[in-house]
Amino acid sequence: MHRLLAHFVQQAAPDDTAQAAVEQTMHETAERLNEAGDPRPLLVLQPHLRHITDTASPRGDEQAANLCNTLGYHLDMTGEYAGAKPYLERALAICTAALGADHPHTKVVRGNLEQLVQEMEDTRTE
Repeated sequence: MHRLLAHFVQQAAPDDTAQAAVEQTMHETAERLNEAGDPRPLLVLQPHLRHITDTASPRGDEQAANLCNTLGYHLDMTGEYAGAKPYLERALAICTAALGADHPHTKVVRGNLEQLVQEMEDTRTE
């Protein structure tokens, strides 16, 4: 979603229902594209995903964690390891606080972060 449109939605719907719908739609779209294994289709939406994620992240809720994880995973797939790490760390912090360390979703996010750290170490040793 274009930033101006996102700003309009935020102003037009102060009850947050429109913002929640935008976040959910972006998350579902980005997750589906990530699962396809090819990061290129999501590149065009990346600035919008980043803006929506950065807006949601301070709330620290489950949707914010989902968006952070999805963006971090995408950035990892594109080789933007340094950019991915803060999003995955934020997702893990939110999930751990909200769901607990042993929750299945927390474990998925932790696995994504561990994979990223391993990839970062591998590129340093090459």
